[in-house]
Formats: sequence, structure tokens, C-alpha cells
Amino acid sequence: MSTYQDLTAKQKSALESAALKVINARAEGRSMLMRAGIEPPSDPSWFGSPCGMQSCGCNDYTGHGGACETGITGPTGGAVIDTCGHEPSEHLET
Repeated sequence: MSTYQDLTAKQKSALESAALKVINARAEGRSMLMRAGIEPPSDPSWFGSPCGMQSCGCNDYTGHGGACETGITGPTGGAVIDTCGHEPSEHLET
């Protein structure tokens, strides 16, 4: 079985594009439920996209095709964008 490193640039691009579509569909599903007043399931495999890399603190991919960006609360209480640098496919269970 091939690993990510074995893929060609074209294959990696296709994988990341597909992963981003899945992540965006999950986010839209979560948004639809919340607009309808329904609390989404807490299981992140349904509507969340936490980073699958060990020791990464990113809990939900919100990037737009590039490296992960996730909103966190900074030390002064303000919103901060944190980047883990992992690709969209690393935010999906394989």
C-alpha cells in the first residue's frame, strides 16, 4: 500500500482537494444543524475535523485548502489564528 510520500504531486493535489471537500461538507452539515436549533453530535468524526497528527493541538480544521488554521483564544483573551501546518488530509481519519 502506498504512503503519502509515495504519491505524485498530482495525486497529492487530488487527495488534498478531496479531503477539503469532505471537511467543508462536514462544516456545512454542522452549520445546517445549528441553524435548525439542533445540537450536532459531540463525536468529532461526524462534524469535526481535528488534526490526526500526534501532539498537535488543532481541534478543528478551518483552513481553505492550505495548511491548517484554527481559531484559539490568546493569552490576553483575544482571538488568535494558530497554524499547525498540517494538510487537510491529515485532518481526516484514514
